[in-house]
Amino acid sequence: MKTILTIATLLSFATTAYTQDYFENFKKLLSEKDTLGERNLLAEWKSKNDNDPELYTSYFNYYVQKSISDIIRLDGNPGVRESVTVTDSTNRVVGYIYGETRYNPKYLDLGFESIDKGIEKFPNRLDMRFGKIHMLGQAKSFDAFTSEIVRSINYSVINKDQWQWTMNEPVDKPKDSSSKIFRPI
Repeated sequence: MKTILTIATLLSFATTAYTQDYFENFKKLLSEKDTLGERNLLAEWKSKNDNDPELYTSYFNYYVQKSISDIIRLDGNPGVRESVTVTDSTNRVVGYIYGETRYNPKYLDLGFESIDKGIEKFPNRLDMRFGKIHMLGQAKSFDAFTSEIVRSINYSVINKDQWQWTMNEPVDKPKDSSSKIFRPI
């Protein structure tokens, strides 16, 4: 019995180390904006261990980043955003230049598909839910944003607030608003 317990413990550590290597490599590639490297790593990772929660958060981050386009706009109304005023030779305001982020729905949907699979397989992972909620808000999908918040609150009753975070780390004080806040990698 002691041998079985020792083997199980060693396998657990080995699996965690294996996952951390993929996850750390993914974060490095993401910070380098190496989308080809990310895609290749994700495919290898999926073939080796598709039951890894970090795989689903990494796919989500891959597709979210792939969906982002930052554009520069020239408009007659600055709205509430930070902008640069453009004037003509008589110093009359003719417009405002500002940046805007857009999301390609094709890639964003693939990201949501990935994180939904992760949430289905690992329903106690609060970082997955927060990541999805955050991106629904960024994409201004407010009905889905609200529904996801309600789903998460309802699930907290089912799991009795036994939430986990990245690398399945338990959330210390899940009811404390100062707990960790998710941002995509």
